[in-house]
Amino acid sequence: MASPSAWKKSRKNILIGIDFLKDVHLGRQVSVGNKVLVIGGGNVAFDCARVARRLGAEEVHVACLESRETMPANMEEIRDGAEEGIVVHPARAFNRVLIDNGCISGVECQEVDACEFGEDGDVQIKTVEDSKHTYQQTRSYLLPGSVRISKRDSSWKPD
Repeated sequence: MASPSAWKKSRKNILIGIDFLKDVHLGRQVSVGNKVLVIGGGNVAFDCARVARRLGAEEVHVACLESRETMPANMEEIRDGAEEGIVVHPARAFNRVLIDNGCISGVECQEVDACEFGEDGDVQIKTVEDSKHTYQQTRSYLLPGSVRISKRDSSWKPD
């Protein structure tokens, strides 16, 4: 298992959402594979998920920290994504990144019970006991934009 800094170090099967959308818009060749996990719950995340589906991904999942009720994406985006077969996993905390041969092979998560911002601006997350699970065998991981995974790993910074 690898720490969240693996997001930065292993980019072979990671696509950054804005760059991904730009490349598709400009007509560049983009390969997403059959199974895609999009990390985030906003409009850009759903745009990425829906475009990945349209590019041929058979299975597209969106996983985010927010509960379904507090996801920042417009309700229309969420509804349209569901109609296109996007599977949504709200209230997930991302704990670890699994690496195999220099590529991310999975992401370990836990269900979130409560999430709030502390006085210092850091996210305080309470997870559900015994709820660990892993998204594995995913070909591509899409990170929509700025992501701060954990205060515990301050070495990782978004581009």
